[in-house]
Amino acid sequence: MEKNEKNEEEEADEEFEEDYEIKILHGYENNYYDISKPFFIYSKENLVNFEILDSILPMNTSKNEHKSGIIECRYQLSCFLRLTRDVTEVTNNLNIQQFKYILMTLKFLKAVENKNITKLLQVLIFNNFFYQKDYKLRNYNLHLIQILNSSFFTQIDFHLKKNIMSSFLNSLMIRYDFYDENLIIFKNSKELFDYSMFSEHIPYKNLMINNFDAFCSVENILRDSNVLIIFQILLKEINIKSLILNNFFRHLNPDENFAFLISKIEIFKAFTISNYKIPASPFFLFCLIVSINNNIEYLRLENISYCRLNLRGLLEGKKLKGLILSKIGLTENASLINESRNVYETIEYIDIQGVFLNHSIWHEIFQSTNSSKIILHFNNSDIEEIFINNLKKFEIQKNSVLYLEIKFNSNTLPRGFCNSLIHFKNLKTLKLDGYIIYEDTESLLYKAIYYMKELECLVLCQNCRNTKPYIFLLQNSKIDCLDIQSTSNNNDAIMIEFFRLHKSMTRISIKDAKVSSLCLKEIFKQKNLIHLCLDIDILPPQVDQESLTFKSKNIHNLDLCNNTLKYIEGVDILSKLYRVHTLRISKCNPPPGYLSKLNKKCNSYVKILTYEYGILDFDDLNRIGKLGNLLKLNLLGCKFSGCSFFDLVTSCKFFKSLKTINLLNSNIKMKDFQCMKRFKKLKRAVFSFTEFNLLTLKNSLASLQICKLKFHTMLEDSNYNEFCLYLNESNIYILRG
Repeated sequence: MEKNEKNEEEEADEEFEEDYEIKILHGYENNYYDISKPFFIYSKENLVNFEILDSILPMNTSKNEHKSGIIECRYQLSCFLRLTRDVTEVTNNLNIQQFKYILMTLKFLKAVENKNITKLLQVLIFNNFFYQKDYKLRNYNLHLIQILNSSFFTQIDFHLKKNIMSSFLNSLMIRYDFYDENLIIFKNSKELFDYSMFSEHIPYKNLMINNFDAFCSVENILRDSNVLIIFQILLKEINIKSLILNNFFRHLNPDENFAFLISKIEIFKAFTISNYKIPASPFFLFCLIVSINNNIEYLRLENISYCRLNLRGLLEGKKLKGLILSKIGLTENASLINESRNVYETIEYIDIQGVFLNHSIWHEIFQSTNSSKIILHFNNSDIEEIFINNLKKFEIQKNSVLYLEIKFNSNTLPRGFCNSLIHFKNLKTLKLDGYIIYEDTESLLYKAIYYMKELECLVLCQNCRNTKPYIFLLQNSKIDCLDIQSTSNNNDAIMIEFFRLHKSMTRISIKDAKVSSLCLKEIFKQKNLIHLCLDIDILPPQVDQESLTFKSKNIHNLDLCNNTLKYIEGVDILSKLYRVHTLRISKCNPPPGYLSKLNKKCNSYVKILTYEYGILDFDDLNRIGKLGNLLKLNLLGCKFSGCSFFDLVTSCKFFKSLKTINLLNSNIKMKDFQCMKRFKKLKRAVFSFTEFNLLTLKNSLASLQICKLKFHTMLEDSNYNEFCLYLNESNIYILRG
């Protein structure tokens, strides 16, 4: 294939913002092309592979026939393709145009996404923008800023931008990881990450700095103004607008000074401080909060110890859309009604969990807010009582509330609460959890739900079995998400009719319930289910399994518990799944070989597999081993029939992805544990040992990044105690079973 290239020097004075399109012309013949003297040869062994070029390779498989063509562009393409074959050819004197040419080559030829792109870009950035010894930016960094600020860079693919961010962080020796397009910066490779910090209620991707030491490293690096500018541009380009500071556990040195550069970055629209425990310096927390830019839309404070916060001071000068407070202490008499009432007028989302607020603060919040989303979790009966008893007094704009979620502290719902609920007529989502209800108030609750004609998602998880039927279900035509727990037999006929009327459900969860075979049939007829959770018993007569037809093939989450499986065992539900992400089968007593029926199309989709208290044979282990992107494997209480965990490892394809494993009560021997060192990203492990060999355990753990290990053994000897000491010295958190 010939390249029609324009001399780069002729392009030196041209503006790069032009459309430098790369064209591929097939069937182009050129007699002066000398195949015996190629300047660049592309093959599958290239360091960086390209989708466009890979698609051409099959055309030239025959030794006697070659397809000719031309790649037409306006710069020396072959020179830059050579860099994608061998990074040692990268020079340290690239200019701004040449760097753009490389990015354009990666873009238009569709570089295959893998770590080799990051490796190439890292060499480019390091060689051309950093001194090798002291890592200070050269003068060329202004060129890098110019590239990143150009309209050209905004047109680069997201994945290529993410690779540039990775290369930049690698050059700065910052440890990081990406999870679902969120960026996590950490200090130790053995750290655990709490992915639940990425809230679905905050509409931005996140930068999470996972501990105080990582925060200090980032602060030091950002003292270079050019690094700060580049970092900010890259965050913007990969659409990260939320900052999370997590796990701040440390005693501060009084001499330490912080400019709080990261929290001042103006692109952040959401700010979170979580798990803060620095007892010696409440002033540090005060300075950190004060440094937050006033343009933020969401403020979240969770699990803050040793400090009591002034709510008025937190909100002063900000026009928040969302306020999230969880397990924090507030100063008493923190009144906001005078100075900061306007703050509440902008709030659309309130989330308060385990925070003591007196009546006046509750009143001030709800009197001024126009919130459309309210989440309240009570872990204290006194706090719950204050809220419930005064709900009817709060001047909430109830018609504007679209999302209401309340988790109670196992208290009885009073009549007043149910009467107040009637006024939330425009709700689209109602979630009530952990409450106790009796017959005298049950009808009031159901009446309130009956009037919610816009309701789309209903979650009712109560702590005692109800007695009245769910008549309201038949009147709410828009519900496509239903999650109910502890329901009585007299709801069966209503649920049958409900599922017949609602053919487009996306989520169904029924727990601790008895339903008929007709109800189960209607559930299985649903075609659009994404989430299905069943923990049920079937009322007589028993279900005719041959009459069951499971139609939802695109389920992402499937959860079957207890007796459920015996009623649907003949359906072969696992073979009907195409793209399940989370699969949980718990205490169902499945037969050996059951898991082997999982559809092969799920191999790249399953991220979490829970298979508790089952019997696994060789076919099951072979099937599990083919789940190439598995992150979490839970085989709690499983027994191995004619095989062992070692047999799973021999056919495993998730060595590079697995991060959590639970093999408690699963008869694990030293031979099985020795295989763990092949799981390079394993961070959390739970085991039961039936035999104990100190040397084997040490050797297996030495090459792993495990940071939390829970184990159970009946042995108590000097070797066992030495093993515990080794774990402590290796910074591995121990949980003894």
